[in-house]
Amino acid sequence: MIEITRHDRAEWTRLAKDAYANGCAERGHQFSAAAAVLPDRITCAVYDPLQEVYRTWLIDGLDAIRA
Repeated sequence: MIEITRHDRAEWTRLAKDAYANGCAERGHQFSAAAAVLPDRITCAVYDPLQEVYRTWLIDGLDAIRA
């Protein structure tokens, strides 16, 4: 199990805001929900895909993660 930190939630919210602002609602919904709804402890199977998308967004920008 992985513990989601306030930092994780804040960064996922930041990604969601960028996605919404740039017409990528599906990604916005995904990360907004992850930040707001997921419990404090989740499995690696849930956490790792979120973090993979997040890291790609950080490095390559929104176009690299458009759903």
